[in-house]
Amino acid sequence: MKHRMLFIMVSLLALMFLWTGCKTVSDLTKSSEERNLIRLKRGSLNEAGLYTNIFYEFEVRMPEGWQGKVEDPPNLLTVNPSAKDISQSSARDFIDVLVRIIERRPDETLAMAIDRYTQSRAYQLILERPSMVQGGESKKVLFYGKSKNKEMKIISLFVMRENNLIVVECRALKPLFDNVEAQFGACIDSFRVTGDIQPGEAEGRDDMKQDEDYVVFIVSTRDTPEQLARDFLGSEDRAWMIMSINEIDALKPGERIRIPRFISYDMKPDDTLPLIAQRILGNAQYADLIRNYNDEARIEKGESLFIPLYMIHMPVVGESYRDIARRYYNNEDLADRLLQYNNLEPIESLAKVRLPIFFNERFYRYRVQSNDTLAWISRWLTGDPQNYQTIADANGITYPYRLSVGQELLIPASLVRDPSVFDKPIPRANPPTAKPTEEPRETPKPDTPPPPTPTPRAAPITDPGLFDIE
Repeated sequence: MKHRMLFIMVSLLALMFLWTGCKTVSDLTKSSEERNLIRLKRGSLNEAGLYTNIFYEFEVRMPEGWQGKVEDPPNLLTVNPSAKDISQSSARDFIDVLVRIIERRPDETLAMAIDRYTQSRAYQLILERPSMVQGGESKKVLFYGKSKNKEMKIISLFVMRENNLIVVECRALKPLFDNVEAQFGACIDSFRVTGDIQPGEAEGRDDMKQDEDYVVFIVSTRDTPEQLARDFLGSEDRAWMIMSINEIDALKPGERIRIPRFISYDMKPDDTLPLIAQRILGNAQYADLIRNYNDEARIEKGESLFIPLYMIHMPVVGESYRDIARRYYNNEDLADRLLQYNNLEPIESLAKVRLPIFFNERFYRYRVQSNDTLAWISRWLTGDPQNYQTIADANGITYPYRLSVGQELLIPASLVRDPSVFDKPIPRANPPTAKPTEEPRETPKPDTPPPPTPTPRAAPITDPGLFDIE
């Protein structure tokens, strides 16, 4: 028996040596040209963080001090933050920069390639805008996605080069994204094509001027022209402007549209800039904004003016969108909307940040059901029953907080942690045993703890307009 086991072990060792030897011979039989081609396709990352790929003709600088690993196509490079940037090792697992090369399909456009990439990774595309990379058509795209079931925020650069799509993807856990926003922005802005640029291939900045003062917006199923006009232009009455500029009759989910960051105004004989600023922007002190936005001769002649709908902020080193949102709007959760309003441009690449004057809170609508209380509604929709007072304030409801069946409540979107709650059946702890009444009833007093919610029992949603976003 011992001799048999020894024979088997010797045979296994012999097979291992034989396989290793064959592999070594195979490697040696490769020509120097083949080995060099493999090395060129992989590219190289130097100590300063510059990744260079001679084969695919581009280079991009990684965040300083981050640790990288060069691999074979399609995943060319993966870098992660160092302990100096992010002290917690568990957090570093959810922050990285990836460089990929994807083969372009025959007759595939950049938009088609991005759609294919988005679908293959089950990403949610939030916003995209043209990029200024010289030497190939390119776009910056903001995604939401998941990694190991964790919610990620992703900003990517897509560059079309001949038969390939180059992707620089910066990913971070949503709560951590702002911590590395500066590094991500600098990384994407450092991308450079190193090959010969063919005449007519580059997209010049002059061609982009007509788009410089528009927000590129992707329509969702809940968006309406009136809601977008209120959020971006300050009034539902200006919804026609959005439709006219985009030459459309209706909004289509997934469609990319342009929303102006200005409106036109026909001057009247007795108009002054302070009067116009007060009438349109609600504050006479915005007169200088209007003056700086228009040619002085146009103002003197009393012609049609363009009214900017934003203020200007000059960013300082190290400042983030979250810092700006907290400073100007007292709500750092509006950082994503500021990023969107500035068309995904990282602060490091902006000489000025546009701050919308009409930065209205967005709301979801909820229709009151029998047995509802503000505390229960707050717990179900926001996850925290203590938010009942904020919901009451948004709807002008005061103590004793009376609700009526069928009454519509506005739920501030900033309170909603998980918007998917609006797509789920409403749990009913105490389903009505009698016909719902229109009589008002009282909710818990402010100083009384909200009642506990018993085990919920699902009831189907029969009204498709129950959770329309306003």
